[in-house]
Amino acid sequence: MHAGASGITEPLTRMRADLLFAEGRRNAREYVTAGNVCKSINEQAGKALVLANQCEAYKTRRKEVTDKQSDLVATGYQAHAADVLAEVDTLLISASAKELLLDFEGATKDLDGAMDRCMRAQNVIDNQKVVEGWSNEAEPA
Repeated sequence: MHAGASGITEPLTRMRADLLFAEGRRNAREYVTAGNVCKSINEQAGKALVLANQCEAYKTRRKEVTDKQSDLVATGYQAHAADVLAEVDTLLISASAKELLLDFEGATKDLDGAMDRCMRAQNVIDNQKVVEGWSNEAEPA
């Protein structure tokens, strides 16, 4: 099964229903109608495959973003990058809303923005660690 199939259950269900309808038309010897429905299913299948590929890319990117976000929170320095991490949360919510509309391309773009924010947060956290390192060196022993 395709890794993005879970994101296209509605189109798959519609194609299955159309196939059952086409089989009924065939059994009723309405071959032209059955043939037209089968042509429609072929067109839908191509679109569904594109959607499934977009869904797979979306799921992969979402995992990358949420893993990076978890790593940043685990550093214990997330308070220093709270504003940027809040933007990440907002973009994740936006991506989820687009996922529900089967707009995986738009959702992936939101996740790309979220990953950019994660990288900014990483830079803020790294800079804070450097500053703290300098403060510790400046203190007399």
